[in-house]
Amino acid sequence: MDSYNPIEDCASDLRYIIRLLQDHVSERYAPNIRIIVITSLPARRRNVETVWFNNCTKPYAEMSQMVAKQIGVPCIDLYSTIEKLAASAALLEKCGEYQKYLKDGIHSTMDENLVVHQLIR
Repeated sequence: MDSYNPIEDCASDLRYIIRLLQDHVSERYAPNIRIIVITSLPARRRNVETVWFNNCTKPYAEMSQMVAKQIGVPCIDLYSTIEKLAASAALLEKCGEYQKYLKDGIHSTMDENLVVHQLIR
């Protein structure tokens, strides 16, 4: 069995978290913070002979964008940004640029964090 949260549950959880921070009657109300939704990253998998790209995170990235738009908060599309950076800098089958941004196929690196920093500014 795969270990993941159904997309509908993630959308509901994301809405809940944002509303907790925005609702002035919530004990978690944070009037002085800027809420920015950041999409999930593209996933990469590798075995001994091949590298393949797993689109399992793309629906979650799209869901994050949709929820942010519905609620009216900004969203950084990190999924598409990292894919474009990796595609423009290396052949995807070699996976070189993905390693620069995703050290183990899903978790970000300092290079990816710098991209987020640039996009937020």
